[in-house]
Amino acid sequence: MAVRESPHAHGTVGPDAAGRRIIELAPEDPRWQSYVSRSADALPYHYPAWSAVLHETFGFRPATLGCTDPAGQVTGILPLVEKRSLLTGLHLTSLTISRARELSWRRRRRASTVPRHGGSR
Repeated sequence: MAVRESPHAHGTVGPDAAGRRIIELAPEDPRWQSYVSRSADALPYHYPAWSAVLHETFGFRPATLGCTDPAGQVTGILPLVEKRSLLTGLHLTSLTISRARELSWRRRRRASTVPRHGGSR
């Protein structure tokens, strides 16, 4: 059931036992920009501006999910876009048109090849 939580939220799910909600964040919701600006691990594709670029350039509709605490502060985001393809039809995807996927994979691979406890691979 879609519930309007704020003028910027498209819908919400929850709250859970801890009072957290999953909401759809619109790019103009200031909580999204604020959360990403405070996050040391944020990459360019986490910002609302990246979703705007994807929308303007490729026509992908932003569908970013956010987790909020009981006070309504954003505590996590999952940037998604809605796109269509002949093979998969209408679907949501993350990290589209970015090297973040490749970089994430390389980091995981490097971490798995680092010797542990002084041993070698």
